[in-house]
Amino acid sequence: MAGPEGVIHDIGYQRYQGHRLGRRYAMWSLYVHSLRTAFGLGRGFKAKVLPWTLTAASGIAGLVIMIVSTQTGLQLVGYVDLVGNLTYVAIILLAVVAPELVSRDIGNSVMPLYLARPLSSADYALSKLAALISSVALALGPAMVIMFAGNAFSTKTGMTGVLDHAGQFGQGMAAVAIHSVVLAALALPLASLSGRRIFASTLVLALFLITAPIAEGLAELSRTPELPGMISPTNLVQGVDNWLLGGANHAVGVWGPMHGVVTLFVTCAAVGLLLLRYRKVSV
Repeated sequence: MAGPEGVIHDIGYQRYQGHRLGRRYAMWSLYVHSLRTAFGLGRGFKAKVLPWTLTAASGIAGLVIMIVSTQTGLQLVGYVDLVGNLTYVAIILLAVVAPELVSRDIGNSVMPLYLARPLSSADYALSKLAALISSVALALGPAMVIMFAGNAFSTKTGMTGVLDHAGQFGQGMAAVAIHSVVLAALALPLASLSGRRIFASTLVLALFLITAPIAEGLAELSRTPELPGMISPTNLVQGVDNWLLGGANHAVGVWGPMHGVVTLFVTCAAVGLLLLRYRKVSV
């Protein structure tokens, strides 16, 4: 009841009584929005230039290799090795997209709005990570599709040739999945450390570009160069390609299983750090 000095006015606000779509729908909406953001959809021309240019470059690489293969009968690069060669395309994309997905929200202090309800900090972080993984896969995947389509339709051994290329295509897509998950999981926690995109991009690039020469230098001094080579994430994922999928970009010999174990550990640790980072952001 209102006291004698004041009056409570009913200004017509009512509680929402309709169906609530809930947490899963909120995560899906955030994922779709983030994936569109990664490729500049719904935004200006400048936001589209780099992600679509990198995707086109990946597709052109697959097209050139496919044309050479179909016209000369020589396969310059296999499906799995092409993914390894496109690793730096993925790194540039990550350096641009990862800060776009997370740094803007931190810099503009809108995280409390996302986390008000029903999203948790873990839901937010995992939705962003899923979108980043998908963006890398969508950038690298066209090269695999173009190579398979051209080689399958031009094969001279009938269904046997098609099935052979289908198997190689499957290996290539598995390599795309490995590179997308591992590289995105490493990039996103770094991008989330700064609300300024230029600093976040620098952190992402530094991880991949600085560790590569360090790993190469240590490998030159070691009797087992495969082990210090694992310092570099690019060497690490290409070593997994070699071990699991028969790639030749980074020979690992008997150390293949160790590359797999280290890759799994590093990826899980990176995701754990990402979740910890956002648990602190939400406070």
